[in-house]
Amino acid sequence: MSGLGLGKTLLRRRMIDLEAAKRGDENVSTPGEIARLLEVYYKSQGLTISSKDKALAILKKAKSTALTKGLPPGVEVASKPGELEGVRADAGIVFAKNRPYIISVMTTWLREPDEQADEAIEELSRAAYQYFSRLGAGSAYGRAIR
Repeated sequence: MSGLGLGKTLLRRRMIDLEAAKRGDENVSTPGEIARLLEVYYKSQGLTISSKDKALAILKKAKSTALTKGLPPGVEVASKPGELEGVRADAGIVFAKNRPYIISVMTTWLREPDEQADEAIEELSRAAYQYFSRLGAGSAYGRAIR
């Protein structure tokens, strides 16, 4: 991760290691660094085409998450959700027509984490898709071309 310039992305424990979590050894990152990691996959930076295709195939496996719920049916997405007690994250490459984009959202310290986080992520996903799909359907001057 440090070789990619992702200094705030730290893998400090294995999954489901509650003792490590109690010590504060959490796996952490930032929305920006997760977006950068997805960009590396998308652009094949330092990856072979085969490695890129394999990584994206894993991320493209169908899943119902807040991010995907904010997208119209049929829009391809390569995403990775994450959740632990009190936190939610969802990030992905959304293959909007003529204008793919990367979105990364993380939430923390919500009173009702499941509902509030999912609603916030879904709303952000919907707004981002509406924006980028308009860019993909328009000219460089903003004229909608259908």
